[in-house]
Amino acid sequence: MNAADPGAGAAPAFAPGTAPAIEEARPEDVAELARIAAEALPGAFSADGFRDELARDDAHVWVVRRSGRVQGYLAARVLDDVVEVLSIAVVPAARRSGVGRALIAHAITAAPAGARLDLEVRAGDAGAQAFYGALGFVAVGRRPRYYRGGEDAVLMTREAAPADKAGALP
Repeated sequence: MNAADPGAGAAPAFAPGTAPAIEEARPEDVAELARIAAEALPGAFSADGFRDELARDDAHVWVVRRSGRVQGYLAARVLDDVVEVLSIAVVPAARRSGVGRALIAHAITAAPAGARLDLEVRAGDAGAQAFYGALGFVAVGRRPRYYRGGEDAVLMTREAAPADKAGALP
């Protein structure tokens, strides 16, 4: 997994101080989701991968839209008391506008009570690690040679504390 939101971007897609609206992805979004993923992440979900996630009972694919177009997504699976963030990406024009942060906040508030959120991030992606660290995630381990090409994954986690249910993030 890799954070595509921390990168440099163009003008903000949303007015300062406004939170983007988040909704579940629809089957007709899969081609757009796959395009966004492919632009942002090596080894990203394909359209079939997104279609499979949308069909799973334990999975969510949340999106932010602007003018009818998907600006970013977060794919996650809920397994008992763990929300596993599988993938998150934001279109270049909407990066650094709060879309990624809003998607993570939504995953936290949607998590079952007492749950934790887990994710993997490339060991060489300091920007993504800083992004998640600023949102309360901490590194708890590594998966050697996890990614294609042999790069390690850094395992990061955070608890979904009761205060988070109101949308509070650090």
